[in-house]
Amino acid sequence: MSTPTAAPADALGEIELFVPTDWFDLLEDGQDDEAARARIEDLVRRSYPQHDAELRADFVQAMMLWRRTLLDQGVILDGLVAVPPEETGTEHGATWQIMAGVVDLPTIDPDIDLAEVVVRLLGSRPDAATAYMETYTTEMGLGFGLLDRPVLGRDGTMSVPGSGVAPPQDESEVVAQIGLAVALACPPGGGRGLLVVGNCLDSTQVYGLGALVAVIAGRSVFTDAGGTGGTDQPGQAENDGK
Repeated sequence: MSTPTAAPADALGEIELFVPTDWFDLLEDGQDDEAARARIEDLVRRSYPQHDAELRADFVQAMMLWRRTLLDQGVILDGLVAVPPEETGTEHGATWQIMAGVVDLPTIDPDIDLAEVVVRLLGSRPDAATAYMETYTTEMGLGFGLLDRPVLGRDGTMSVPGSGVAPPQDESEVVAQIGLAVALACPPGGGRGLLVVGNCLDSTQVYGLGALVAVIAGRSVFTDAGGTGGTDQPGQAENDGK
């Protein structure tokens, strides 16, 4: 299902991303806006044939703006998976979004729990009562995975790890629950790592989503020399196309 893909990171070196071939990566064309617009226009035209041309143009423009925002923030991957209900046998089908970026990490002592590194990246500790956390071996050496099902409240807040927002106590205040999967892979010494974050609209699909996120992080590798080198500019990376 997956094939290796190269994407150079201008501040943190070069990484070879291991990603599916049958999805739509919004950032696949890197800085080539013309090529990106052509792919997005084709996607929107096939996805919304019943809409008029003006509305489809608005969709394209919104996706182009979102794409530029991600690139400016150092994101190197924004993969979209959309499967209709009739193909999944579920009420809502499958709608997954997976993003990835290269992050600057501290030097990691061999005895340190990698979960503590992820806690620092998130800014707070995930709730052990709702989150599932696990360390695993990756092609880079170290890996850590997190699964959670944050809820969206009627006040617009979402209880994602690191936000400091607690889920509503009253279930009537819950609007929706999504699935969230996070994976971090890095060399044994730290210095830099690949952070992959995925979300799905159907929280019951979080385990399938988590498996894909874990594979992307687990099979991707830094290919340039100095694989543990860091930078003072975390997350600065550039997708060079696939």
